[in-house]
Amino acid sequence: MSYLKYVRICYVLLLLISCVVLNGCMKGQDPPATETNHTLSLQNDVKTISYSKMLDALVQKLRIVNDENKDSDIRQNKLEEFTQELNLLLNEPESVEMKDGELVEKFDNNFTILTKSFHLKSGQLNVRVMNYRAPKTLTGTIGDKYTFIQWWSSKQLVHAQIIEDGGPELTTDFVVRDSDQGIQLCLGGHVSIYHPDPVFVDLWELSGQRWMQKSIDVCKMKLPDAWELNKDMNGPIIIENRQHDSMSIEVLDHGDGFLINSDDSEQNLIIEFSKSGEVRIDSEYSIASNTHGEPQSYELTREKYSKNGIVIKYPQITKLKDIAKQPEQQGLIGDFTKDDLMQLLANADVTKGSLAEVEMESFSYLTNDSLGMSVPMAHVVGDHAEYEIHFAQIPENIRQNEELWSELSSVEDQSVSTVGGEKLDTDQYEIEESQSFQTTIEGFGKVRFVSTYGYPEGFRKFFFFLLDDQGHILYPFPNFYGNREWVARYGGVEAVAFKDVNKDGLKDVIIIADVDNGIHGPGRVDEFPIADIYFQKKNKTFTTLPALDETLNDQGHNQTIQDVVQYVSKQRINVN
Repeated sequence: MSYLKYVRICYVLLLLISCVVLNGCMKGQDPPATETNHTLSLQNDVKTISYSKMLDALVQKLRIVNDENKDSDIRQNKLEEFTQELNLLLNEPESVEMKDGELVEKFDNNFTILTKSFHLKSGQLNVRVMNYRAPKTLTGTIGDKYTFIQWWSSKQLVHAQIIEDGGPELTTDFVVRDSDQGIQLCLGGHVSIYHPDPVFVDLWELSGQRWMQKSIDVCKMKLPDAWELNKDMNGPIIIENRQHDSMSIEVLDHGDGFLINSDDSEQNLIIEFSKSGEVRIDSEYSIASNTHGEPQSYELTREKYSKNGIVIKYPQITKLKDIAKQPEQQGLIGDFTKDDLMQLLANADVTKGSLAEVEMESFSYLTNDSLGMSVPMAHVVGDHAEYEIHFAQIPENIRQNEELWSELSSVEDQSVSTVGGEKLDTDQYEIEESQSFQTTIEGFGKVRFVSTYGYPEGFRKFFFFLLDDQGHILYPFPNFYGNREWVARYGGVEAVAFKDVNKDGLKDVIIIADVDNGIHGPGRVDEFPIADIYFQKKNKTFTTLPALDETLNDQGHNQTIQDVVQYVSKQRINVN
């Protein structure tokens, strides 16, 4: 019995071993597709980890580049490594999965990034332009711009290329188009080598898997008066208008070129690229001719209104010589007796929509610094004429409404201080000519903005003024934000721009200037930029917002005018 029991046990053990071996064999015969998918998954995980490590390593190198406490040679080496390795990273398919905002945030807001999709004959092409600005303390104010182009038709076909390696151009907009020669990339932006910053247009063509820079023929281009065009042998074309303080550049609606606006929109240019590759530069609106063949003394330009996502472009008439075109109205005021004028004033300004409004003939109005009166005239001389008088010139015995004049007191005070002001004392203030410009500002008309240095209590400070054509002070700007605790660097005004920053219809003034603590030797603080914005109010004055200035500078949005505008445009600012 014991022998039979032993045999049974052995038999059971053999069965168990057979099952184990058979199961192992079955596992070793998994389908090939399952094994392949498993391997690819592992490979993808490894690539993702590798890409993440490369990205983190680049971020660390960038922080060394920005660290002013590090040796300059170390920073320079890291800068070269960073730009070259970033180009390699952008060739990785994983890089296109990150959105523009995510990349900007990852690189500590040191980049401006713009991505667009274009429908071409060969299919959809996605293009991303990345701009990097190296620290001024490392590369200076000119050679600090790097532009990367990344393009892909699908995630598996990703390419990248550095097309600006430490030059002065900063791309702000671009377009990709089909031409007879192939796929072309048109870049537009600003050049930081001069001031006021001119704009540039650059042309590239896709050859194989690289963009090749193409020469732009400027021989046939004719520019209007005051516009200048410069071109390197193989570089972009540079356009500037030294009569204006800033210019903007944007892609045309049909995508075949750029529209360039001067700061006051009096003159605009269109640069168009034809399908055959020819380039045409023209004014947006030509100067018309009258029936006698003589040029008319006015121009038509395009103005743009933008608010709450609504953009309206409308024509504007400029350079009208009113005195020459309505000479019949000169002296017409003398045809009215004193009683006539008093009667017109007494019957002016009835309630809107009333029956009396239909029958009324005279109206009064207020400007920033004057009282105006519209009175009826014969149809042959224009139906009505308008006359204005400065508040400061109105006699005291006429100012009977105390409540009204108390509301106008701030306007009146300003008009008194800006009419017939003293000349700027050049013994007290030294003008920086390179940062002083002719411009047009609401409420003042054509003026000269001047940047100056003064030395109150022995320390150099910045002071800014509006002057008339005789050099009289029309307006002294409030104290510059950087004057509070710091000393002005001589030649330190880096940039001045006149823009409606808070979109209230009034032009504001943006200033970026370098300051330090004025100490030489131990305890010295190296120079750094301070940005300040003078917001124009309806009463013809300018004001600053200290809390905004503090945040603007503490968070580093003070490197360029574009930095300032991009940050402030996201705020809700009302100074009136």
